[in-house]
Amino acid sequence: MNAGTHVLKLQFDNETEYNMSSIEFVKTGTIESVSFEALNGKIGIDEKSVELVVNQSLLASSLNGSLDQFSMLVNGVSQPITSVTMDGSKDRTIILKIEKNLIYTDQINVSYSGNCNKFFETGNNVVNIFKFNDKKHASNP
Repeated sequence: MNAGTHVLKLQFDNETEYNMSSIEFVKTGTIESVSFEALNGKIGIDEKSVELVVNQSLLASSLNGSLDQFSMLVNGVSQPITSVTMDGSKDRTIILKIEKNLIYTDQINVSYSGNCNKFFETGNNVVNIFKFNDKKHASNP
């Protein structure tokens, strides 16, 4: 988690009441020990891009030359990716642009075949194939 103030929302899956006065976070390992994975995705506001949120911060320069290492299927049909960039305001978001308009009912599969080590300063990680169906921009892999 980045330094600064963060809002945490807890949801309990029952009707039991809880009274908490504080929560303590304890570091249990290093970022290098966590597998690099896509957490979720959504169709971009331009309706011609897919925004993938990953679980680790990216090096902006690491996406240079990675265009041919990403692939996308939309409803089972391969779609050429025209650019791969990082969201300038979110260091964990990869933006994949295509020429085709996307809609929320599309079944979108994204995969990466390159070496994820280049995305970070350190790490030995692999991206799993990521699939989602953007249901009103609230998708889960």
